[in-house]
Amino acid sequence: MDTNITANTAAALWDVAADGWARYGPTIERIEADLSALICAALPPLAGLDVLELGSGSGEFARLLAADIGPDGHLLATDIAPAMTRVQTARLADLTNTSVRGGVDVTDLPLADDSADVVVFRMGLMMSPQPDRALQSIRCVLRPGGRFVTTVWGPLTENPWLTSVGMAAMTQGLVAGGPPVGPGEPFSLPDPDILRDLFAAAGFSSVSVETHRGVRHYRDDAEHVDMVLALAPPLAAARRGFSAEQDSALRSTIASLTEQYRNPDGSLDIPMCAHVASGRAPERA
Repeated sequence: MDTNITANTAAALWDVAADGWARYGPTIERIEADLSALICAALPPLAGLDVLELGSGSGEFARLLAADIGPDGHLLATDIAPAMTRVQTARLADLTNTSVRGGVDVTDLPLADDSADVVVFRMGLMMSPQPDRALQSIRCVLRPGGRFVTTVWGPLTENPWLTSVGMAAMTQGLVAGGPPVGPGEPFSLPDPDILRDLFAAAGFSSVSVETHRGVRHYRDDAEHVDMVLALAPPLAAARRGFSAEQDSALRSTIASLTEQYRNPDGSLDIPMCAHVASGRAPERA
């Protein structure tokens, strides 16, 4: 595989969704607050540490990390996509303990070995077509005893918050392709045992994988559909070509698929499943 082509393709893909991530940054944090809390619970105390965040997205989670790191440590927030990096730069500009770097390919991190105490990758490892290489690269930049924590989506069938939108778009011919379960797609790492094996093969010790099932709360149908269409790159790209009639039909189909999750006030609590995985870089002998 040509990793340069892979990296360039990933950058272009996420550039398409950057506006959506900028627009919905605070809302993303509200909806993913439980996952953020699980990540933070798996981290060591961050005060004074050198922390690397991969795939920093809107930059909102980076702000939480920076607050815990404090003035004596440093956070490097990174992304592969130039447009996403611009979003992060704007969102984090006021933080004195944080810097931003773009063009960062997780399979070949442009960082010195033993340069980070902690690496965090919220909902990104499964988007790498080579998670084995990504894990090896992450382990190399960690100092001995350093910790890596990530979250990935569980099985496709347990995440209707996303699949309801994708399924509706596919059945109406608005996007091509099949279920997003292949390498580099959202549901490519649904098996906790495979995830454990990948960590171990990359040289991590004290590997832990815990499965979390919960709900994603949306205020109404519009918030659910608008967010998924804006944040998922293939859907964000396809949406640009939707006619008003296609958009209306799509929303109607999605509403029928999510009706079972609707509350009396019109809000939605749609099931989700994710794995929280962590491991330590080995100590030197």
